[in-house]
Amino acid sequence: MDLEQTKVRFAHAGNEAAIIACVLKEPTNFFEVESKMGDGDFLTSHNRALWIIIKGLMREDLATLDASAILTQSSAMNMDDKIGGYDYVNALFDKSVDPNNIEFYIKKVIDASTKFKIIKASTEIQDLTDQNRILSSDTLDAETIVGHAQERFLQISVESNKGTDAVDISEGLAELVEEAKSAPTKVRGLETGFPLLDVAINGLEPGTLTVLGARPKAGKSATLMNMAKHMAYQTDHPILYLDTEMSTKEQQFRLLAILSGVPEKEIKNGTYATNPEWDQAVDEALQIARSGKILHKYYPDFTAEGVSALTRKYKHQHNIGCLIFDYIKLPDADLQQIGKVKEYQALGYLCVALKNLAGQLEIPVLTAAQIGREGANKGHVTATDFADSDRILRYANTLLGLAPKTKDEMKKLEEQYGRDAAIAMGTHRLQILDTRAGGTNFGGIDMYFRKQILTMQESRTQLRDLMKGNGEEENNGY
Repeated sequence: MDLEQTKVRFAHAGNEAAIIACVLKEPTNFFEVESKMGDGDFLTSHNRALWIIIKGLMREDLATLDASAILTQSSAMNMDDKIGGYDYVNALFDKSVDPNNIEFYIKKVIDASTKFKIIKASTEIQDLTDQNRILSSDTLDAETIVGHAQERFLQISVESNKGTDAVDISEGLAELVEEAKSAPTKVRGLETGFPLLDVAINGLEPGTLTVLGARPKAGKSATLMNMAKHMAYQTDHPILYLDTEMSTKEQQFRLLAILSGVPEKEIKNGTYATNPEWDQAVDEALQIARSGKILHKYYPDFTAEGVSALTRKYKHQHNIGCLIFDYIKLPDADLQQIGKVKEYQALGYLCVALKNLAGQLEIPVLTAAQIGREGANKGHVTATDFADSDRILRYANTLLGLAPKTKDEMKKLEEQYGRDAAIAMGTHRLQILDTRAGGTNFGGIDMYFRKQILTMQESRTQLRDLMKGNGEEENNGY
């Protein structure tokens, strides 16, 4: 049975006709229908054509609808043979329906339309699977097809919920305030392990997208893994870490270095075992690693659909508390399509996909982005340094910048505050460039990056505290 025959089987022609009749009797019902249904929800072809004509008339701000106006519009749109004829139109005006029951008819029609869309999507996925049944360099793998399927059914779910009415924003406010008051906290979202940052942005809140920008080799992946470590082992939230750059084995060594404080190279080479303190530290790190979950996947050939599918899978299986995606870039497959799709469009699509995923699953998404060359070697980052900055700015709830301090800056700090204070202020600066939780922080948070053991921490001494102690105003040059 083909799809057109299936559509006829699922169509509720009587309920579709009742909806149109309700609008003809009371034109204000048009807005109720249009807010909850699309043209495609009318599965019967003549009802769909008639609805399109009525839409055209209503946009002319007609106070009433009559058969003459509909037939005139039908002729103007060359649709006379598609609307069921003059007698059918007149019959709808005479149809015995109560316009107050329009919600009932809408519900019936949307239910039928959604079921047909499920059948149609299933057929499309079946055809796609059959076309790619043999895996090769020119075909899709099963995981990608599963991603397509999940995205397709998610789209159907979203469309079927189009009819959700707006709610009075005051409803539930008292309960919301009472809930917050009963459990006061300085940080509402998931804590990252960086206290100053957490207070400033209110942690990583569900439904939000946080983007960390830095130049290559500046420590952005180490920063993400340090955050993952804290969330997984200190706050007991399973973390999904999708990695476009490093294999799981590479990240395992890096995680052990972070947890143990033993240089990564010594762990890789096994030479740590000759040092009893290091040997014990690695054993303790192994125990910590088993106490929580960081689910890592090396994913250089990612697709937005695949990222979505994996995140949904692990949200269902492990109730992950956060997705970390390292990092926003064009996947290899898209690099071959640059002639067809602009790079900024592809990156923008990925940002939208990550933001939507955060909202749909009600988890925070943390990702990284590479800043342009003009953002290098100046000791700080600005929003305009981001590649495709306008799209990242549009979709990110919080935009962070990470940069190593310059030699000139370190020298100036040493001259002004002394060598010990300059060293205590660390090697890097983490800036809050934009956040919907509050203002920006161009001066930044002083960070200390110990590259051998890959730990990134907020420095014990912060420049802003020294400046306050000396009665100075914060200088944006730092």
